Amino acid sequence: MNEAQDQSGGRTGAMREGWAELVTAHLDRTIDAEGSHRLDRLVATDPRCARDLARAALLHDAIAREVVAGEIGRDAARPSRMTALRVRSRA
Repeated sequence: MNEAQDQSGGRTGAMREGWAELVTAHLDRTIDAEGSHRLDRLVATDPRCARDLARAALLHDAIAREVVAGEIGRDAARPSRMTALRVRSRA
């Protein structure tokens, strides 16, 4: 067993400490060089970290797409100024 594993084969607190913050900073593109190197090491040495990061990236992308689609749909559903003027002129 190496130092990155505990009795059950999981990551130790020292290796996982700050994991969520690293992933969040990476996905938000606010990660610094030190954090990037640490994230790279964790992903390269622990398949579970690689899997966790991949899942987080997929979820982050899906949420971003939903937000954009919602904004586009909301904008498309709004009547344009010209439509509003035509409706008023008919009344």
